[in-house]
Amino acid sequence: MKKMNNKGFLLVETLIVATFVLTVLVLLYIQFKNLVVNYNNSYNYNTVEGIYNLNAVKKYLIENDVDTEKLYQKLANKKLANNEKPYLVIYDGSGCNKSLGLYGTGLCDKIAEKGNFKKILYASADATSLKELAKTTNSDMSEDMRNFIKLLKSSENVNRLIAEYNDGTFATIVYDRSEKYSLSSFIGRAEDCGLYDDPLEKGRHIFRGDDPCNYIKLDKDIYRIISIESDGTFKVIKNEPLADKLIWDPGYSSTINKTGGIKANNTTSGTRYSSNTADYCYHTPMENYSGCNVWSKSNSTLNASKNGIQAMPRVLGNATTYNLPSDDSYINYYLNNKFLNTLSENVKSKITEHIFEVGPIKRNNQLLSEDALQSANYKWLGQIGLMSALDYVKADLNDTCRTVFYSSGSCEHRNWLKKNVYEWTMSPVFPTSTTSGDFVWNISSSGQLLYSAASNGPLSVRPVFYLTSDIKLSGTGTNKDNAYIIY
Repeated sequence: MKKMNNKGFLLVETLIVATFVLTVLVLLYIQFKNLVVNYNNSYNYNTVEGIYNLNAVKKYLIENDVDTEKLYQKLANKKLANNEKPYLVIYDGSGCNKSLGLYGTGLCDKIAEKGNFKKILYASADATSLKELAKTTNSDMSEDMRNFIKLLKSSENVNRLIAEYNDGTFATIVYDRSEKYSLSSFIGRAEDCGLYDDPLEKGRHIFRGDDPCNYIKLDKDIYRIISIESDGTFKVIKNEPLADKLIWDPGYSSTINKTGGIKANNTTSGTRYSSNTADYCYHTPMENYSGCNVWSKSNSTLNASKNGIQAMPRVLGNATTYNLPSDDSYINYYLNNKFLNTLSENVKSKITEHIFEVGPIKRNNQLLSEDALQSANYKWLGQIGLMSALDYVKADLNDTCRTVFYSSGSCEHRNWLKKNVYEWTMSPVFPTSTTSGDFVWNISSSGQLLYSAASNGPLSVRPVFYLTSDIKLSGTGTNKDNAYIIY
């Protein structure tokens, strides 16, 4: 029998075995390389000595409280410039960064020298941006430090200190000194910061006095905190009025309509006027119609239980209700469209829809508690509003001014909300008859609470909105230059 030629078969077998062996060797090499890298990292990254020494730097920074606030402020200012790196150099081998105020006793330099530091960075909470920068050479970090930073977990977005040592080791620790805004840091320091318990709402805190530490910076604009609500949100007001002065709501003689368009003079066309006596915005005679003082439209206006309503009384104590208009007030429309659209997406993301009190407040002598009950009778859920008459009187440190009635007198105001301009609030005045509903509370340049027809003016406007409860703040809030910032 003729023997078969098996040379080709043996060659295929050899190739298969060789490929298998080579694959195993490659896998073993990869695993071995990872083991070597991890082994080296365990000796070079976050060593006990490195973390201990870096904690000494952290302790120094915390003990120099003013200087640590400068870190947050300077880093925030760099971010706003849109062309800066997401970190600050604390130490670079030649000494501490003196522009940050880290000098005086020389303790910082001594710690850096004793700790064998080559470089110390203070980095923002955005680990993703830091890691992206580490992939490039566009930084003053060494290649080894960039490799260390690449290993940071993007999920661990915390402010941190990062150190490179002269012996080639590295360490990082959390440095999140400014925790979520803490009421305990203000309670008991009312004379310093001006934060007080709201006398009428448990768990709510309000800023009172001449100039409390409630400045907060949103992008490049300065706002001020009116209150910290019981739900943890921050009610803020723009520090300076808008460039545009506004009427509250158009009337017969107004030249703009309810959405800001051109309106023919001496007509109610384009206003919320109604000739139906069953409607809230009814007025007689028509020629005297001076706008309507209800903030929001039917169903958007809520009762004390936060349910949408279609009608409300026009006179305090009168059970008869009148149909609410089908449109919001002009000032409501302006703030939640034109003004809102001027805000950056960053600021918009911090704003939360919230309940605003829009109940009419009567203009007769009464207690603050009665003012509050009337204000809270009606509400509106939305984004941008104005301060209420209650916000204004509660902010006054002079107790004799702390009712709507007495604040309209000649009391000596100690109120940071007074801006020496005539400006609107969002609080209506209770009509005195069933044939008029046009008066709105406003603040005079001398600080008095006055009431004017909704179509009067135009008056100054300072938008108000609520910031979400999960924001974190740093800074001192003592003035414009040291305003709180969100990080």
